Amino acid sequence: MRSLPIRLAPIPGEGFDSWVAAYASRLQTPVYDVVGHLGLDAGFARRPFDVVVDPNIADAAALAAAGLSAEQVAAMVTPLARYRAAVEGRFTTAWLKRAARPLRWSRFCPACLQATGGRWQASWRLPWHVACSLHGCLLASRCAACGRVQRRTLVADVEAAPTTCEASPGVGHQVPRCRQDLSDTADVASAPAGVVYLQARLRPLLDPSVGDAALAETIDLLADVLTVARHLDVGLISANPEGLADTAGVAAVLDGAWLAMTDTADQRLGAIARADVKVRPPPLPRSWCTASPALVSRVLRARDAHLRPSDRIRWRSTTAEGRRPRLGAGDRRREGVPSALWADWVVRLRPSHIDAPTFAKVGAGLMLVPGSSASLGALFEGWTPDPKLARTSSHVLQTVAADAHGRAVLRALTQLGDGLLVHGCPIDYRRRDGLASSATLIDAKAWDEVCAASGTPTGGALKLRCARLWMWETITGGLLERAPQRLRPDKSGDVSNYHRFALHLPPLAAELLDGHARRILDAEGCGDEPLTWSPPSQWVDLDGLPGRDPASVTPEQVEALLRQRLSPSAVARRLATTLDHVHLIVRQRPPHLRLRATGSRPTPVRCPFPAELTPQRLRQLVIVERRTLRSIARDYDLGRNALARALRREGIPTPNQGRAPRRPVEAGWLHREYVEHQRPLTDIAAELGMSPTNLARIARRHAIPIRASGGGSHSASLVAPDGWPRPLANAVLGQGGRLRIKRFQVYARTRSLNEASPILCVRPSILQAQLAHLERACGGGLLTRETKQHDAQCLTRLGRLLLEQADGHLGPHPDAPPPLPEPLASAVASYRGRDRLRRLQVTVRASTLAEAAAVLGTDPYTLGKSIDGLERACNGVLLESDSPVRLHRVTPLGHHLLEQAARYLPVTVS
Repeated sequence: MRSLPIRLAPIPGEGFDSWVAAYASRLQTPVYDVVGHLGLDAGFARRPFDVVVDPNIADAAALAAAGLSAEQVAAMVTPLARYRAAVEGRFTTAWLKRAARPLRWSRFCPACLQATGGRWQASWRLPWHVACSLHGCLLASRCAACGRVQRRTLVADVEAAPTTCEASPGVGHQVPRCRQDLSDTADVASAPAGVVYLQARLRPLLDPSVGDAALAETIDLLADVLTVARHLDVGLISANPEGLADTAGVAAVLDGAWLAMTDTADQRLGAIARADVKVRPPPLPRSWCTASPALVSRVLRARDAHLRPSDRIRWRSTTAEGRRPRLGAGDRRREGVPSALWADWVVRLRPSHIDAPTFAKVGAGLMLVPGSSASLGALFEGWTPDPKLARTSSHVLQTVAADAHGRAVLRALTQLGDGLLVHGCPIDYRRRDGLASSATLIDAKAWDEVCAASGTPTGGALKLRCARLWMWETITGGLLERAPQRLRPDKSGDVSNYHRFALHLPPLAAELLDGHARRILDAEGCGDEPLTWSPPSQWVDLDGLPGRDPASVTPEQVEALLRQRLSPSAVARRLATTLDHVHLIVRQRPPHLRLRATGSRPTPVRCPFPAELTPQRLRQLVIVERRTLRSIARDYDLGRNALARALRREGIPTPNQGRAPRRPVEAGWLHREYVEHQRPLTDIAAELGMSPTNLARIARRHAIPIRASGGGSHSASLVAPDGWPRPLANAVLGQGGRLRIKRFQVYARTRSLNEASPILCVRPSILQAQLAHLERACGGGLLTRETKQHDAQCLTRLGRLLLEQADGHLGPHPDAPPPLPEPLASAVASYRGRDRLRRLQVTVRASTLAEAAAVLGTDPYTLGKSIDGLERACNGVLLESDSPVRLHRVTPLGHHLLEQAARYLPVTVS
């Protein structure tokens, strides 16, 4: 057998056996001699597709006598030879090769044989080519008379017509041939439309002008069709080649496979792909390994819901790019994955029933899983010191997969891991972990300089550890709970102190800390890396995720609510988001809370240290000019404590302040001013020109009892303003007295303390304690409350007097409910009055009580009792109804009540 190079000719291949027979007839020589003339061996007669023909080896005189050129001869063999080489290179399984290799016999189209005078086409020898595209009929495989297949070899009787059967019922040269006319079209069956279209799509396989890329794409299509067809009928596709003579059966299977592949909803293909699904099926059975990557992705998506959650990420079955994993694929991402998932992605992806720290550390580890064939334990080994992370990840994945948003979360984790694999990460987190674990990050002097420049108190060791934890989180992007023990705010691992630190950190201090972290990274050779980084949202399909987009809440919204003295948890509830989301916004852009509210009087924070007081200027003032701290602080509008800290920070000795000069203080006068007139020590000390500490020492020497320090000893809490009557003058005394009076103005006008609680954003227990404090100060009860009978609270005579005085001297409270007209006031003051009004509005819009009860999710009897209670409170009939199923009518009193509710209660009653 020869195997020589060949130049592809543009002439499509025809039936080579027919041409050889015609060639032999013209030369009047046996076929074996023709094979020799063409430069082929005798074995080619039985193996026509194992030979590559060189157009230069044929005998020129013989070709000229036959009227053929060497290129035409090569074009006859080239298409099938190229097709066979492509099949051998692409198909690796035995059954797929049998379903794609050319047959040792040939199918035929009777109409084509009749039209061409017996020309046999090369494509008829392909197992999957079962229909004639020109006539729309199925090809025949056997002779109608003898039932045998045709053209087993190229060695044929040259005298026999090419349209007749050459089969012999016996053995030997003396046995007569069948000679049945094969061009008879009497029993031709029509071909399925899907098969005809499929063969048109596969036509480039036999076109020598098609490029290699188009040929490979068409070979993938053929592999997909045959793979699906084998799952539809294993016996027919993988049977003995003789079984492929059943053209109708092969066409039916191919038509079903093509319909499954072209089903855009993937219902047919999904049913085929899930036919072997059991409790824990493999992601991709071996029978599907012959498919193209596109078909493998579709099969994985169809089997996605039945796979293990880790396999769903590993095989990318939740995405449109599902494919086989590869060993070691996760190693390329190790340095670019932090020890905790990026905070903004935790906000987007975390289901509400999984705690944030656990999801963050598991989510980060899952970045290594997409596309990797290694187990979770092998992937996490060397990446994290946590030996239980693999088991924890399996548990968390099971919980996530069972959630309503589970598929979207797994898809997002897969896409994030793929994004790191494709685009990489600009930060080497492993190097940063080693740097942050060994470096000091920020020392006490540097932290004091940050605090002085930003105007925040330096604090003690706890605040310094929180600043170091801020630096560690910025550099490593790690989980706060897994920070080194020396950096944690306390030994228990609770990070609430750190969150309070971040909440009250001025924006300038945060910028200075980030600048300090940038300098540390630059010094360690990380100058080409950004300070912080997070994967862009363009990497991920964000539809269906359980969390909100971090950008959906602005820092201005969070800062405005925090200024209302709401806790971060209350801010999260008000914005309908999570506490992690609020912490993320505070961390990215600290709110500018210049005043920290403590009680009724806000305390100003530390003023920024003046820029003109440089270390050289401080040394000049203290050492050269010998100025005191008091005089320097007065000239630069500074506190002496801040000035003393600056001197210690710069290593400048603090000047000796000395003691205040002693002045004679009469014991009787001091007792009268401090005890009887209730003046604070600070006011008396300022009058005497001494410090409050020295004055307190003198008072103790004279056995004068000293009041406890704090808000209760301030002048505003000890003395009422001039001209205020009692009981208001008594109620306003003490720490927070004005706040208690202002709140009394609100809940005195409501039905109960519980109703006033959401208006004041205060728990009912606090209001109850403050009411008791007011009653003790005023010397009697202010409210009459009957909680067991559900009656509305009412003011006593003393309570009405206090309310009138408060409105006259403090002004009406803006949040107090407005006075309501009758009968609306009586309706609202009744038990569950606002809810009853809402039910009445729904009932009026409905035709019957039964219809309104269905809308409200209750029964007509309960709804009727609710309206009856409202009518008793209003002393009149609001709704006339004979039966729950009959039409009702609203009375004039009912219309009047509803008009008042719409006017005065537009928000509460809808």
